Amino acid sequence: MYWTLKRTAALFLALAGILLLPGCQGTAEQQAPELLEPVGVQMDTAAVTRGEIYNIQYLDGEIKPAVEALYFKTEGTLEKKNVNVGDLVTKGQVLAQLDESALLEQIDALQKQLDYQKNDAQFSVQQQQLDIGIAKLELEQMREQGASAAQIQVKELDIDKLETALSHSRELQAMEQKRLSDQLAELQAKAGDNQLVAPYDGRVVYIGGLSEGAAVQGYTPVLYLVNESELVISAEYISEADLRDATRIYASVGDQIYDVAYEPYDQEEYVSRVLYGEDMDTRFSIDAAGAALESGQYVCIYIQSGYKEDVLTVPVNALYRDETGQYVYRMEDGKRVRCEVEVGMTSDVKAEILEGLQEGDEVYVKE
Repeated sequence: MYWTLKRTAALFLALAGILLLPGCQGTAEQQAPELLEPVGVQMDTAAVTRGEIYNIQYLDGEIKPAVEALYFKTEGTLEKKNVNVGDLVTKGQVLAQLDESALLEQIDALQKQLDYQKNDAQFSVQQQQLDIGIAKLELEQMREQGASAAQIQVKELDIDKLETALSHSRELQAMEQKRLSDQLAELQAKAGDNQLVAPYDGRVVYIGGLSEGAAVQGYTPVLYLVNESELVISAEYISEADLRDATRIYASVGDQIYDVAYEPYDQEEYVSRVLYGEDMDTRFSIDAAGAALESGQYVCIYIQSGYKEDVLTVPVNALYRDETGQYVYRMEDGKRVRCEVEVGMTSDVKAEILEGLQEGDEVYVKE
């Protein structure tokens, strides 16, 4: 019994001690203190300066010899292939040729159809004009012979119908002749366009599915030609719209900077690549006369846009935002004072300040 009472008293005293420990009751309702910079640590600040601001986009690229995909602009059957992979060719050389016999037959047949339609239309119009002339003579005779007003009116209505039919017939004939003429012009434009010609001196590096007698689709790349004397930059694809507002495009190769120019696809090549699922890249010509550039070198493309000069700027990590808008902490006598600002353009590292700060002000910068 003695030991039991002693143990009970000890437990009671231990529980009482725990309940009396400071901070265990009521601390959840206490207001959290304002966070301050650690003692002895200097705050990072930056001056409000006047200068330039712009956005930069980066693309990975590679120097390559200029390569052009060659294709026929019309479908047909391959009649002759004059080159093989690895061959050196000269500008203007005929690389391959389609058989035009079927196309020429189509042109001949359509020309005959058009000629027949014109002759038939002319005969039809003459016949209708003759019918109208006869009807008008009959009307004059009726008037001379004293025909009744009702008879004359009926004849006049007949003449009106004939003239309306003639006008309608002429319109239909003109529409049909235009349709045939357009088809003929389209086929004639393809005639003589059956040769694949080298646009420059170069080397054939690929021939796809070109065998004599094989069917060839229009605008389908069948041969790739390399111009080894011309180097270009091939970079990951970016749309032309994204490049439209660029204020400068340049590239770094090693420790050298070069101005470059965007080389858009022509419409035919773009359509061909999209239709046949070919990989798209973005190509740039490089102004590097006399530079020691080689195929295979890595290139970083810089696309600068939104350039502004002589504007107030702060580091972008000086900005804060809440429900009222954007603000910074301006340093006054070593203390941070909240200052509302109106922000213009922002880049990855800077923000343009339109209102709220002056040049030379010091602002707090977040790490």
